Amino acid sequence: MSYSPSYYNAGGPGSDYANSPYGTGTNTPTRSYPHGAPVVSRPTWQTEKVEEELALHIKKALSPEETAPKQKHVRACIVYTWDIKGSGSFWMAIETFPVLGDELVTFKALITAHKVIRQGHPNVLKDAIGQTGWFDTLTRSVPPHSTRGYGVLIRAYVQFLLAKLDYHRLHPEFSGTFDYEEYVTLKGVEDPNEGFETINDLLGLLDKLDSLQKLIFVNFRPSSNNEARIAALVPLVEESHGIYQFLINMLMAMHKIIGSVEVLAPLREKFNAGHYALFRFYYECSTLKYLTSLITVPRLSQDPPDFLAQGPPTLPPRGESPNKQAEIDLFNEQQAAFEKQLIEDQQREEQRLQAERELELARQRQQQQQLEAQRQLELQRQQLEGQRQQEEFRRQQEAERRRLEEERLRMQQQANAANAQLEGQLLQQRLMNAQNELEQYRNQSYRDRDTLNQYEQRIRGLEQQLSQLSLGNRDMDAAKDDLLRRLQEELAQWKQKYEALAKLYAQLRKEHLDLLNKFKDVRDSANRQSEQARKEVEKAKSDMKEKSNEVTELLIERDRLKGEVDRVRAQYEEEMSRLRRDLQDAKASLNDLSASKGAELQNIISRFEAERLEMENLNKAKQQQIDEMRRRLDDAAADIHRSKAAQEEDAAVLQAGLDQTLLALAAQQKVRGLKRRPCSTNAFVT
Repeated sequence: MSYSPSYYNAGGPGSDYANSPYGTGTNTPTRSYPHGAPVVSRPTWQTEKVEEELALHIKKALSPEETAPKQKHVRACIVYTWDIKGSGSFWMAIETFPVLGDELVTFKALITAHKVIRQGHPNVLKDAIGQTGWFDTLTRSVPPHSTRGYGVLIRAYVQFLLAKLDYHRLHPEFSGTFDYEEYVTLKGVEDPNEGFETINDLLGLLDKLDSLQKLIFVNFRPSSNNEARIAALVPLVEESHGIYQFLINMLMAMHKIIGSVEVLAPLREKFNAGHYALFRFYYECSTLKYLTSLITVPRLSQDPPDFLAQGPPTLPPRGESPNKQAEIDLFNEQQAAFEKQLIEDQQREEQRLQAERELELARQRQQQQQLEAQRQLELQRQQLEGQRQQEEFRRQQEAERRRLEEERLRMQQQANAANAQLEGQLLQQRLMNAQNELEQYRNQSYRDRDTLNQYEQRIRGLEQQLSQLSLGNRDMDAAKDDLLRRLQEELAQWKQKYEALAKLYAQLRKEHLDLLNKFKDVRDSANRQSEQARKEVEKAKSDMKEKSNEVTELLIERDRLKGEVDRVRAQYEEEMSRLRRDLQDAKASLNDLSASKGAELQNIISRFEAERLEMENLNKAKQQQIDEMRRRLDDAAADIHRSKAAQEEDAAVLQAGLDQTLLALAAQQKVRGLKRRPCSTNAFVT
């Protein structure tokens, strides 16, 4: 899992680091890592705050619990390095943190440092190369066989990190994450000799990584939490895949450049071994649920890639220019020298290994001889020690025997004296015991005599109580007989009363059923009559409602006609006022024009008179219509009064019928009450 430059540009309002001291806010320019604008200097108080937060994140990441370092705290440390474009106070903070006292904290510190080296700013990797002394200190501070099993893991992890830093020191063109870049591959194989060394070093680093991951899997403990151990596998999986990608591309480029495939055979063999190791490693990692929840485990093909399948390298045609032929000859000479040097290096390596094996065998033989001599000396010392212990034990037994004999004689003398004294004391004790027993027997006889007297008195008292109880029992038996006789007489009386009450109850029940039947008939007839009366009342109400609706319509029509009359009258009055105004205007104009327009004035007067007569006739006709409407309204009001009177008469008739029905029902209920009363009186007399 690598952090691309775009990851560190997330400075918008919706990003996680918009308000973080390590990220970019909305008021700061967007930075592009690793290539971007120079860092803006901060005030001293802000720098101190950032360093305090960095120390807090490191403290939380290196907690003493047996869990993985929290990702958010490790990510905060990584973003801090990109923010200041370097390691800053990271190495000082992690070195001053107390990691040497706890092997788990030390192991988590290595995981955190590894992730920061990989994913942090490139300057962090450069600064980490100078921190090898701190890594060596971690190795020396932890014993190899610790109680929690992290000692051997810490040593192997430190060796891998030192190998990684040494590789980056020799090959600074590779990034800490080993993200594949084509120009790095091409640059690494421009010179075949350097390309061979680069690939060989990469394979060595991959071998150390494989040893570390195997050791981590071996040290898994089923009885404890392995989360910290699994967390160490996360950067190993990511880094191994980056190295694997570089190796494939660089080996392909080398096979295209170098004509002799035998020269690259050792590299192919080591790569194939590394491929199978990575295949097993990724398969084992895919079975860990916690690991697969953090990253996606890569998948490799079961067989390694075939670098020879792409065919032999293309050779230049004959007839080339002398310069190219000279270059080819020079390259062949360099290749032959390289092969010779490689063979010599292999021979020297074999000789060195043979010498080391011989030295190891000689050292082992010497150690065996020393162990044998020490074993002989130890055996002789043990024999002498056994003889000395036997002699000492024999002397102790003799002294103990003499001491026991003296002790036995002394105890025998003391026992004889004690026996004589004890016999005299026993005789005196027996005499005193006999006297005490005699006195006790005498006192016991006195107590027994008193007890007998008390028992005789109690027996006499009990006999008197028994005679009194017998007399009382006879009196109680006589009283019980009298009570039983009285109860039998009362029972006979109550039996007679019960039979009389049973007969009365049967008679009353029969009468009650008859009355219920009669009441049901009366109630049904009353219901029918009331239903009929209700229907008649509803019919009368509906008729009255229809009449009232008609009256309402007539009243509405009357009001409408009144409004029409008022409107016509208003129009007439308005027309008359207009005509009067016109007349006045005409008179005024007539006075003005009387001198010159006499004939025209006469015509206007005659026309005005004609219009006036017409309006008067129209007014008379309207007045006649109004009188006719008023007459019709009076007739309608008289009809309404007559219909109301008829409805009131019908309602009175219906009310009288309903009253008669209720009176008849009350009379029937009264008759039923009179019939029930004699029965109750007879029951009371009985």
